[in-house]
Amino acid sequence: MLQTLLLTVVLAAPQEPAEINALIEKLGDPSFKVREAAEERLLEIGAEALDYVKAGIMHDDAEISTRCHRIYPEIRNRNLELLLDRFVVNVNNNAGDIPGASEFLKIVGDSKANRELYKSMFKKHELILSSLGNEDQNLRAFTDLAMSLRSVNQLGRPINNINNATDDDLHTYFFLGSITTKNRETAAGNYQFHYPLLSSPLLAELTKSESFNKLFVGWLKNERYSTLLNRGFAVAVQYKITGAKDAALHIVNDKNVRLAYIKSYALSGFARLATKEDLPKLDPLLQDKSILTNIRINNINGQVQVRDVALGAAMIIMGQNPNDFGYPRKLPNLSPTSTLSYTYFVMESDEKRDEALKKWQQWLKDNDKKQPEKK
Repeated sequence: MLQTLLLTVVLAAPQEPAEINALIEKLGDPSFKVREAAEERLLEIGAEALDYVKAGIMHDDAEISTRCHRIYPEIRNRNLELLLDRFVVNVNNNAGDIPGASEFLKIVGDSKANRELYKSMFKKHELILSSLGNEDQNLRAFTDLAMSLRSVNQLGRPINNINNATDDDLHTYFFLGSITTKNRETAAGNYQFHYPLLSSPLLAELTKSESFNKLFVGWLKNERYSTLLNRGFAVAVQYKITGAKDAALHIVNDKNVRLAYIKSYALSGFARLATKEDLPKLDPLLQDKSILTNIRINNINGQVQVRDVALGAAMIIMGQNPNDFGYPRKLPNLSPTSTLSYTYFVMESDEKRDEALKKWQQWLKDNDKKQPEKK
């Protein structure tokens, strides 16, 4: 319905503010006919009256407030194309009349190019973006978009070899992921609806854009579903989205993360993205004895703690092989698209941990300012 309304944009001549203010006041007139006539006239004026009607929602008069609250979305929808055009040229620097626009610009930065981008996104996903509001509404919009982008078979299961997502689809998906924080450990539900978006061939080109990368990092900061998080860091490594290292530390330091291995995925991602200058950020984690798992693998019987992964991450950042410092499980050769399981940082005892840390500290002392990290 809204798309039909876009074709009949109301282009009323500019009105004097005094007339519009008078009409707002008449919405509270004792006469029902006067109130109805004022409301109809405001609808006719259209976009010129929008800011006044929006302000009227907070009017002390209950009748005026109620009527403004009712007609504001109708005026906005009737004039949406005009409002989008004004939004793009930054008229009055006002983004509040376009749902989600303020949040979008806060993430990517305010520029004409980014406003053009959001206009394109909004026209493609008007209904979903118009539904944004509280955490529950944002979560629903995020999930609905992911499911709408996947083809399904007769059993309702995703067809994994079909991915018709467009640039606007991916921008919108990662934007919604950036503003959706509630229940993200389980929000993925059928994660197969989300996962293919992280394998889209469009990512190779999109990740050349700073704006897209900011949306991607925002999504990554909020993601808590292990499979998606692991894949997300693999994408960040592959396309050199260096801002993702901040997302990794955000996850590691998030006290609300209930599953310790989620932090380990973030640390592994950090190890692949960080530089020598980032090493001090790992120092507090070298004391974190939180247990990730007890494991027996390849005749190795041991335990993985957060500090084990943090120490291994530091070694990888500096281009060193953790096996040379006492980690018993042989690490694989890492390609740009590979991920690194936290189980590779298993330690057999606290004594072995202490030895590895001591050896690492000596290496840092011996190689200070001499050897740059390997990428």
